[in-house]
Amino acid sequence: MKGSVLILDFPSRAELDTYLAAEPYAVEHVWEKIEVETMNVVIGGK
Repeated sequence: MKGSVLILDFPSRAELDTYLAAEPYAVEHVWEKIEVETMNVVIGGK
């Protein structure tokens, strides 16, 4: 399996969509598919 991952943080879905509209790999269809998932960030301590 081959793949890439980008972990990005956007204040809204609209801002993510604006980013993807100009992102060169997305615009040129270099990536076969793009999956957007929500993640919870947890920073652990001792």
